Amino acid sequence: MDGPCERRGDNRVKSAYRPGCVLLPGRMVLGVIRNLSKGGAMIELDERIEPGTEVRYFWDETNIMDAVVAWADGRAHGLENAEHARPFDNPFPYRSVRVPCAMRAELWVGGQRRFADIENLSLGGVCLRGLAACRGALLTVKLGDVELCNATVRWVREGVAGVRFERPLTRGDLARILRGFGEEAALVEGIDAAHRE
Repeated sequence: MDGPCERRGDNRVKSAYRPGCVLLPGRMVLGVIRNLSKGGAMIELDERIEPGTEVRYFWDETNIMDAVVAWADGRAHGLENAEHARPFDNPFPYRSVRVPCAMRAELWVGGQRRFADIENLSLGGVCLRGLAACRGALLTVKLGDVELCNATVRWVREGVAGVRFERPLTRGDLARILRGFGEEAALVEGIDAAHRE
């Protein structure tokens, strides 16, 4: 098997364990982007994707790249960007990858059970619509079978709230939450539709 191609002349950006997602028809695979260049990316994934497979990948909702899997070696995958891809328009913003979703969270705020719609989910927190709580409030968030205590409302704007988890999720936890809701296909189609318009 051919190993990774070295293309160090194309303005490579290195990133230490930056969360990212690879989109395949009807599903999403979480991973870690290890480096990024104008020509593509090297990403570690929890499952093997065959070389030649067309994919889309992203590290936040404003950077979604069309690519082809150029090589695979264990968990490491080389992605070759489509010609029109522009990965440096907004390279690696400070915040963690946000996974857009259309799911509901179960919450306990001040001893009362509530529900709110999830706008997006990351390793560090969740963005909720319809949460009636003020900035600084402590709450418990239940996402599928994952319960997160001592989460904090960090901001509230026009009916939308940003909630930070006490400890970041692992990629395994995030994948389990998405699988538990059983809506990965709808989630992926929503991402595709939003970025093909």
